[in-house]
Amino acid sequence: MARRLGGSLPDSGQSNMYASGNLHGLDHPVLVLLSLVAPGWPDGSWTTPNGLTWRYRSYEDLCAALRSCLPDLRRADGLAPMCSSTGST
Repeated sequence: MARRLGGSLPDSGQSNMYASGNLHGLDHPVLVLLSLVAPGWPDGSWTTPNGLTWRYRSYEDLCAALRSCLPDLRRADGLAPMCSSTGST
């Protein structure tokens, strides 16, 4: 049976599974769940049975974090002149 890696609602069991075996030897990973739907974790975080902590972030949080980088990204992006500068950022 194939395992889907994305496209589902946040699930603590799935987060535990990823934290227990799919980190490929990372020593101190920062685990972030980027989701359209809040998982309902207290304080927006979940500690797995093996002691790693997931932190929930919404797409709105991602947008806010990237917004301050936007001018630098536009300057560094060779395709930026082709893109319209109108609209929301």
